[in-house]
Amino acid sequence: MRLARGVGLPGGLGYGVVPGRSGDSDVRSPTYLDTTTYPDITFTCHQLRQQADKWVAAGTVTAHGATAPVDVTLIDLTQEGGT
Repeated sequence: MRLARGVGLPGGLGYGVVPGRSGDSDVRSPTYLDTTTYPDITFTCHQLRQQADKWVAAGTVTAHGATAPVDVTLIDLTQEGGT
């Protein structure tokens, strides 16, 4: 599991969760994400807008059975397979 920097999750969880690192089993436990019951974290983008020199994806994130609105600031946006 890897979460992008700057993504706010329900319950105040943040970013930087990487398998095998210190604290990973705590975050996966029933106390926090309960990944046995809720194995997926999903983000659905509803709008993409430019703010100054950055892009913001406005949408919803679902984790641990809860859905919350979130704005994700995209630091690097690359188009693939076209012009």
